[in-house]
Amino acid sequence: MAEKLLRVEIEEAEYPDGFRLRNISFDLDPGEILLVTGRSGSGKTTLLKTIMQTIGLDGGYYKGRITLHGENIEDIPPQRIYREIAYIPQEPWYGIIGYTVWLEYCIGLNQSGKRCTLEHLRKYGLETIAKRTTYNLSAGEYQRLLWATTLDRDPGLLVIDEPFVYIDEEGRDTIYRMIEEYLENDGAIIVVDHEPSRWRRVKPKTLLLEDGIVKYYGGYREDIIHIEGISRVKINGLRKGRILIDMEGVEHRYPYSKKILKKIDMRVFGGEIVGITGRNGSGKTTLLKIIAGIIKPLRGRVRLYGKPIYVPEEPILYFTHPTPREELLSIGKPSIGVDGILKIFNIGGIMDRPIARLSTGERRRVALASALLRGYEVVLLDEPSGGLDNYSVEALKDLLLEISGRGDRCIVIATHDNRLSDVFTHKYVLEEGVLRRIY
Repeated sequence: MAEKLLRVEIEEAEYPDGFRLRNISFDLDPGEILLVTGRSGSGKTTLLKTIMQTIGLDGGYYKGRITLHGENIEDIPPQRIYREIAYIPQEPWYGIIGYTVWLEYCIGLNQSGKRCTLEHLRKYGLETIAKRTTYNLSAGEYQRLLWATTLDRDPGLLVIDEPFVYIDEEGRDTIYRMIEEYLENDGAIIVVDHEPSRWRRVKPKTLLLEDGIVKYYGGYREDIIHIEGISRVKINGLRKGRILIDMEGVEHRYPYSKKILKKIDMRVFGGEIVGITGRNGSGKTTLLKIIAGIIKPLRGRVRLYGKPIYVPEEPILYFTHPTPREELLSIGKPSIGVDGILKIFNIGGIMDRPIARLSTGERRRVALASALLRGYEVVLLDEPSGGLDNYSVEALKDLLLEISGRGDRCIVIATHDNRLSDVFTHKYVLEEGVLRRIY
């Protein structure tokens, strides 16, 4: 019998704080895809780290056996692992080492003995920013760059964690077509995704996790993997308060780039929840940072009539304390009940776990809890639902409505996630530097 491309048999994988995976086994052949899903904190990212042999870097360990083409993965030299397995993390900025887009792309391909050309970057929509420094990229552009480097070096196994969190709709369609082509050419994939229904057409094997154990393993079944939200959203009856954000004629550009914002006018009142959408690199994050006062606009004025708080798309950049408990205790007198927030975001069980060892979804929930408890009048959220399951998204929407409903606070959200649309009192799209109101 021919050996499987990948065979995973994990008796247990555990961190010092007690979270562990138990009794997980599956195999994968060329051309197959395994979809790993489940609620936030169920162990999906821990499973990927175990397969990739990086769980020890976070202080964890595992018992079991993982083989690649029948060979124990622990015995395979790192150079061969790099050629045969590619990993795209949920936090794309952690996968970038090059100073410019072009340099990063070429580093990855040269390591695999392949040539890099601008023509290849064009299909990922990156050729126009090839000379841009990577630290100026948006999260979506980071993710596109990682996809370009990864797919073009043609590994046999692709391991990806929440691949579409920061990618706009057009980019998702492009990458999905490339994934289908990759599978047709006998590539194999392990993918973690909170929205499993988008993978149904490639007929994936499916692994559903709950609290570190397997609840289902088998073929794709809508009734098994469909993770419902709680759907209690109602936006009727919100109170409109005083003006809190007044922007007029705001323009901005980064050095050696075209103007990213052009004469932006926007007013936001207390009680409003404003959604801003747009393609990767359109300037959504820049706009939030200008409102927050982190970036000074090239032209125009921004007047705030309340204190702002900004939660970035990479939540670990928000924190100033090592654990969730210390982060929340630093608030002093919170604006709303702490116990309710802990329950809504389901973070009571991770209060003393180091933030550095939390999953991205867990970090995001803690960061949102911290920001919303502080009572600031202007709340600025960048991709707040990234890495959150439907239950957590619905709970977040309920909380946003509760906070804004009193009329003394406003919320501005930059997002690609359509799950948030039903709480927006106004929605804008940012295109070619121009902010256009949809409703």
